Amino acid sequence: MLERDYRDLGEALNKVSHIAEKYGLIASYHPHLGTCVQSPEQLDKLMPLTVINLCPDTAHIEAGGGDPVEVMRKYIDRIKYVHLKDYQKGEFLPLGEGHQDFEDMIKVLEDAHYDGWITIELDSYQDPKVGAEISRKYLSKNETLTSI
Repeated sequence: MLERDYRDLGEALNKVSHIAEKYGLIASYHPHLGTCVQSPEQLDKLMPLTVINLCPDTAHIEAGGGDPVEVMRKYIDRIKYVHLKDYQKGEFLPLGEGHQDFEDMIKVLEDAHYDGWITIELDSYQDPKVGAEISRKYLSKNETLTSI
């Protein structure tokens, strides 16, 4: 991606953010593996160029080479929506099946008095219902994750 591409994307995201505001909506940018902004370095180039909020997808941040806890700390003032998903060895997994540090992520959110949405998601899984059940079981055993 060229430097001007970041500027152009930032301007486009600003337009999206202003349109959303006009209608009482909250727009957020979601970095995603396989897109033009997937690594922390790319995100760090984009974020100063736009006013849009950040929706961290914890597994995609790690897949892009980042530490989700650090990204959340860095951009906590712009986080209005969160996607929690586990990750390990190139696979997106139900919560508790990978090595994501959800307790530290929740701590970052709690310390900032976060009161937005958190979505538990899974990009793909052999049996989606089983994947959802695994994540739900993990959440029910971890009070820290349900405290926010």
